[in-house]
Amino acid sequence: MLSWKCVLIAYSITLLYKVTAYSTIHREVPGFLNRTNLPKRINYQKRNASTSTNNGESPWRCHFPALSQSGLIYLDNAATTQKPYCVIEAITNYYASPCSNVHRSQYQLATAVSNQYEDARTAIAKFINAPSARNIIFTSGATDSINLVANAWGYTHIRPGDTVLVPLSEHNSNILPWKLLEQKNNSNVHFVKLNTDGTLDLDDYKRQLSTGKVRLISIAHASNVLGVVQDLKSIIATAHEHGALVLVDACQTLAHVNIDVQQLNCDFLVASGHKVYGPTGIGFLYAKQEVIEHMSPYKGGGGMVKNLDTSGYELEDIPHRFESGTPPVAQAIGLSKALEFISHIGLSNVRMKGVLSNPHQIASHERMLLSHLDTQLRNLATVHSPPIKHEHVPIVTFNIAGQSPYDLAQLLSTRNIAIRAGR
Repeated sequence: MLSWKCVLIAYSITLLYKVTAYSTIHREVPGFLNRTNLPKRINYQKRNASTSTNNGESPWRCHFPALSQSGLIYLDNAATTQKPYCVIEAITNYYASPCSNVHRSQYQLATAVSNQYEDARTAIAKFINAPSARNIIFTSGATDSINLVANAWGYTHIRPGDTVLVPLSEHNSNILPWKLLEQKNNSNVHFVKLNTDGTLDLDDYKRQLSTGKVRLISIAHASNVLGVVQDLKSIIATAHEHGALVLVDACQTLAHVNIDVQQLNCDFLVASGHKVYGPTGIGFLYAKQEVIEHMSPYKGGGGMVKNLDTSGYELEDIPHRFESGTPPVAQAIGLSKALEFISHIGLSNVRMKGVLSNPHQIASHERMLLSHLDTQLRNLATVHSPPIKHEHVPIVTFNIAGQSPYDLAQLLSTRNIAIRAGR
């Protein structure tokens, strides 16, 4: 939604950490995974956030084969992240070992794979402190998750004349599903203004809520352009006071900020695996139990019904009734490994069930890098990201006067530096 002519840089822990070891491959497979110099078991060694190698590189960088082998300086993590060995290995093991579909058969292999798939669902629930794995629906990504809410919940609960609120800073993926719904049922999509510091304009927000027509606010925890982390607890509480539900897009924060859906009290939360060092083609939707029970499947296929005959059908239990067709099994397993990877390194003050992460490990290191980058860039370029006064994920948006952002991106590419240029 934002109109911008600039270069977007996104720092992420992809540049901060390296592999010390990873777990054993179950069988011989071709390619770099067979290299004899690779360590054999994951040892998520807790390191001080200021630790670096002798040449100034992060000690965690070689967790990522794409970075350790190429010397690439990758600063486009807001778009997608590189993948650590443990994720690559988990996916490789699924395909290199005997595999099966899930929830289709009773033989031992099928049961084992189904258990792995459901364990991945449980891992996601624990990572965001959802009450139950039943609150987690696997999707192909955050875009798919938002469309699921728009169609499975919004189509019956957002009626003609009702309003969906969306901040001006939102990604297209959090606007177009609601615009399409607007065309289908004559609802309205209204935009909420931002303050100059990138936070939501609460006066405008409350004014629009006071109309009594707002049924949902769909908001990114942090914009992929501005990086400012919104005060969700206040935003959600205010929405609930006016009878509106809240959907949170956590794509830009899940790998950087501790997220507790019960503490936030959000009604929906969506995220994509490839933004958190996981595979592409996998994401999830969290929905409160009292909300998910009033959602109706909008896609049909195998795996979502218990019984089907000429007289009718009986839907599967939640959440499987929303997962029609063969699911992304390998990707789900890979995503669970990515979340395990993040948890063992440590988000800021994260305490998961059964896992106490190293406090401030990721957040403090990223804060240091972000502050340094922001300070240096303001001496060289026009920085469009708000000053770092509030909680902020490591994203900086800038341009250089008289220079095309596309030309600058191409120039930096010749130096093996990857950034994003856009409008």
